[in-house]
Amino acid sequence: MHNELFENESIPKAYMKMALPVVMGMVITLVYPQALQTLCRQGVVFLPMIILLSSFLGLNGIIATQFISDLLTTVIAFILLKCNILNENR
Repeated sequence: MHNELFENESIPKAYMKMALPVVMGMVITLVYPQALQTLCRQGVVFLPMIILLSSFLGLNGIIATQFISDLLTTVIAFILLKCNILNENR
């Protein structure tokens, strides 16, 4: 049986190649909550807030949008964290 993975390479290098998908999965798992929070902050919360607040408050609404979207994103992050902790305890 011909295997190109082990041909002309040392065994440690071959093991590193086999471990790469596992390590990538671990990184994605670790980064996913941060990416979700960034998406929430910049897209899900920020865009509706800037449209709403700018129509009601004008320039002051645009200025306040960043603070309010950060505040709402923090609340959402705590809710997600609490749900995650509750699911892990089951």
